[in-house]
Amino acid sequence: MKVRNLNISLKNNLLLKDINLDIKTGKTLMILGQSGMGKSLLGKA
Repeated sequence: MKVRNLNISLKNNLLLKDINLDIKTGKTLMILGQSGMGKSLLGKA
């Protein structure tokens, strides 16, 4: 899966900007970060 230039906003607040991902088939992706940093939001996008 490839994601290019992903931007996510909520109520006119830019939460994630210009996210690019390349996830190869059969590979596992782990997203780490502090609470409230947008990990779940990225998964829902």
